[in-house]
This record gives sequence, structure tokens and C-alpha cells, in this order.
Amino acid sequence: MLVVTTPIIEGKKIKKYVSPVFCQVTRGVGAFRSMGASWKGTTGGRSAGHEKSIVEVRATAMQEMIAEAQSLGANALIGVVVDIEMLGSDSSLILCKGYATAVVVE
Repeated sequence: MLVVTTPIIEGKKIKKYVSPVFCQVTRGVGAFRSMGASWKGTTGGRSAGHEKSIVEVRATAMQEMIAEAQSLGANALIGVVVDIEMLGSDSSLILCKGYATAVVVE
């Protein structure tokens, strides 16, 4: 499956626009990661726990969009957009929203 953020794929001809595909994935960060992030927020620095969770949520979102596109008969996703938000007063919940256009390319 080809996946790009651009509206075209260089060197490929789009034969069919199949459908928009969407995803919404939420995940709790967990108490220990939240405490570590709070401490890092106070002292300055990166929160490895939060970063790992964000990477995992984004990967799940991409897998969901790819699976939906494949189930519709598409072989590529174009115009992929993924947005990540931290929710809750302690940023203990991660929300990942994404969308793309499923297409068939030569």
C-alpha cells in the first residue's frame, strides 16, 4: 500500500478515487507515564513515555486507515492527514484523528 501526504503520487496515474477513509484512536497514557510527563513538564525535558504512546497511537491509526482502504479495493492512500491531541487536565489521554483518500493507482 502506497501512503503519501500529497494529493498525487509522482510517476503513478490515479485510475479511480475510491472513498475517503477516516480513523479515530484514543488511548490512555497510564499512571506511571503521566507522572513521568508531569515531572518532565515541571523540570523541563522530553517525556519518553508520552512520546512512545504517541508513536503507538499514530501507528494504530495508520493501520486502521490502510485496512479500510484495502477492504474497499484501494492500493494507495493520498492526502494523508493525522492530528494528535492530548486530552485531560493531566494529558492522560491521547486522541489521534486521521483521514485520507483511498485510490487505485496503476
